[in-house]
Amino acid sequence: MSGKNRTVATVVGAVLLVSGCSSPDLTPVPTVAAQPFACEGVPGDSAELIAGETLEASGPHGTWGDDDLLFGCSLVGEHTLVQVEEMSVTISPWGRAEQDTLRAWESFADARALDLGAPGSGYVFGSREDFTAGWVCNGRSLTVTAAGDPVEGRDRAEDVTNLLASMLPWACEGEDVPPASEEK
Repeated sequence: MSGKNRTVATVVGAVLLVSGCSSPDLTPVPTVAAQPFACEGVPGDSAELIAGETLEASGPHGTWGDDDLLFGCSLVGEHTLVQVEEMSVTISPWGRAEQDTLRAWESFADARALDLGAPGSGYVFGSREDFTAGWVCNGRSLTVTAAGDPVEGRDRAEDVTNLLASMLPWACEGEDVPPASEEK
């Protein structure tokens, strides 16, 4: 191989190596929550899979299960926001009863009903950049929204649905809400 061809081969090899290192993590978002928790009950690593970047918790505000206030946790990155909200349907922006909330979600043109094998009902709806998965049970509403630049190769609707499913044990099934982790 001549010196020029060796240089071209080395440059091409280096470009392939660098591009291989920067490919996104396409690991599915787990449907079972695990530490670390970025906020109370919100799996941080799962949110970062959705975003494809490191996220910082803004909040949380409120407490899971409070009848008068919503619980909210915003996980913010340079290009993405992942937001989790849990509240009584009586203070929900979607309606004042479970059926009102479900009708509101169902009214989105792209809404798809979810079957998560847990008490309650829900939908996923949105666009390439902004998807929300929502679930109602026991008079409560839980939503997960991802907005901003999507990670190429990831299914954002599936991602927010899986993150939502991972929190249903404490949102709908009576398990204790895991505390926020001390550090990641």
